[in-house]
Amino acid sequence: ATYPLAIAAITGTTCTIDNIGSASLQGDARFAIEVLQRMGCSVTQTPSSTTVRGPPVGHLKAIEEVDMEVMTDAFLTATALAAVATGKTRILGIANQRVKECNRIRAMMDQLAKFGVETIELDDGLEIIGKPYKELKRGVSVHCYDDHRVAMAFSVLSTVIEETVIEEKRCVEKTWPNWWDDLENKV
Repeated sequence: ATYPLAIAAITGTTCTIDNIGSASLQGDARFAIEVLQRMGCSVTQTPSSTTVRGPPVGHLKAIEEVDMEVMTDAFLTATALAAVATGKTRILGIANQRVKECNRIRAMMDQLAKFGVETIELDDGLEIIGKPYKELKRGVSVHCYDDHRVAMAFSVLSTVIEETVIEEKRCVEKTWPNWWDDLENKV
């Protein structure tokens, strides 16, 4: 559920996800509060739902430091948002992401570099030096390492960076088979 919430954040729109709220054990509920709210989003949670309203496009704020150990899979989504946030975001607690479908930390760093976004690898995380979204390169082809989370994280970025090409699109079938159709309809 981090992806629709992140799309709201990056596009300045609103999204409500039912069945994930303050009573939820899923990291997605914490992602809304600990990441999106700190980036400048308005977040409203009930025990069973989460609503995120993004700031105007181009107004996401960097997070000086966030420990994502309890929601490591969501770091990719946070990284995509940090690429267009004002300032430097430090994400920690994600060392285990080096041994998933791919080395996800390296994957995000290498693919963000294609957009002109600078990153710094840390022992248990990374730093992303955000840039205004209008300064990111257009027409970038993103290699996804056949990893659904890499593909979906960069699909979030592609909502504001025109002409982004996501390779290996079918890898999302593992978790969200209709993702591309849902994204086309803005989830």
